[in-house]
Amino acid sequence: MKDFLAWFSDAIEETPLTWAIGLVVAIPVVLLLLTEIIVRLRRAKHPLEATVRIVREQMVPLLGGYFLLANVVGLDPNTNLMRVALTLVWIIVIHAALSLLNVVVFAGAESGTWQAKVPTLARDMARLALVTVGAGIVLSRVWGTDLGAIVTALGVGSLVIGLALQEPLGNLFSGILLTVERPLEVGDWVQVNDTKGKVIEINWRAVHLLVGGTQVVVVPNSVLAKASFANLSRPTRAYNTSVVIGFDYGLPPNRVRAVLLDVARGVPGVKLEPGPSVEVDSYGPSSILYRICFEAADYPAVGVVKEHLLTRIWYAAQRHGMTIPLPTQTQVQVQHTEVEAREREVLPDETLKLFAHLGLTRVEGLGSSLSRGAIRRYASGERIVGRGEPLPGLYLILSGKVTLSVGEAGQTREVTKLGSGEFFGERALLTASTSDVCALADGDVEILLLEAEALRRLVEQSPRVVREIGQVMDARRRAMHVA
Repeated sequence: MKDFLAWFSDAIEETPLTWAIGLVVAIPVVLLLLTEIIVRLRRAKHPLEATVRIVREQMVPLLGGYFLLANVVGLDPNTNLMRVALTLVWIIVIHAALSLLNVVVFAGAESGTWQAKVPTLARDMARLALVTVGAGIVLSRVWGTDLGAIVTALGVGSLVIGLALQEPLGNLFSGILLTVERPLEVGDWVQVNDTKGKVIEINWRAVHLLVGGTQVVVVPNSVLAKASFANLSRPTRAYNTSVVIGFDYGLPPNRVRAVLLDVARGVPGVKLEPGPSVEVDSYGPSSILYRICFEAADYPAVGVVKEHLLTRIWYAAQRHGMTIPLPTQTQVQVQHTEVEAREREVLPDETLKLFAHLGLTRVEGLGSSLSRGAIRRYASGERIVGRGEPLPGLYLILSGKVTLSVGEAGQTREVTKLGSGEFFGERALLTASTSDVCALADGDVEILLLEAEALRRLVEQSPRVVREIGQVMDARRRAMHVA
């Protein structure tokens, strides 16, 4: 830079007055052009704006000041004042070069490219190398310092510096090893000892983990380099986990497995490829333990998926009469007697009044169809019956809401929403009937299932039921064909 400025001054061979006039004219013109460039870059939201702004606001004024002192005032370039001025010019040049490098290589890098994957530590090391080279040039060319002597002095003092900075240097070199091996990246979920968190920053000293969404745990690089840790996002972001739950010894394992597998496949967040699996885990003190294995899309989703799975298992167990025993030594026979007595208990008149228009209370022979054993419970979002599935009977809604929809997965259209006292599944009156709609629980739902045999008995003894069901079928058929 110094040689270039000297050559430029000799090439012009002009008087201080000419230099002064040139600076007065040239600097405003250059600033005006740079301002126009900055405005255009800002409108285009181009990252190069920051670099041009450095040139306009820092480099041009400093160069103008240096030329003013050297060619107008006539100060000797070897004076300390001129060396300081030239050093400042070099500092701004290095700063602008670093900014330009960052814009050209890293700014606007698309996800998945090598530029986007370069860790912060590697960028910092590259900047440090460029600054070191620039500092060497300034010391050698501007201040005339012998770089060999400086290197020798650094070699003599390296032992003292190494002992004083043993821990920071250990973290630095450990960070370099982590950068080279790349066992983790920003965005990965890792487990260090008992701490699980998301990597939000990797720098020269430590890795920052976001734990619980509100707490940041700083793990030194040396700890990660010496100890073992688990990357929960490698080799893929999918995460395999399992849930263990116990059921009564009196329930056939194949039946329990079929129910649990059906529940697991319907839980949002459980990947269907590969699908979930259910296996007998062990025989516990009061129940057979079943392990439900499934794969979630990402580790953060595991907690929510488990919560939905366990919630829906309870509702499914209630619907299928499957007992989840307490972990105590109790008389199973007494429990079964109580459950069976409650299952046979007739529904109160207040409940049956919801369906007085169907004449349930006046029809003889319904028996267990109007008992508590005929009640089915569903969790929010569960499928009660799918389109094309066989209809076991008429579904009478005791509480909650049910949404009826048509269409294939991802392209469904809501037909209607039913509430307490309404019914669906009226096509069960037809021979070998299947559902032409998909029924989903909108919140927790209790349903009284009037099975096909009981439904036929109701139709035979209460003919007006046929008329009412026919009107409902006609209305829903029209709603299904509305564009």
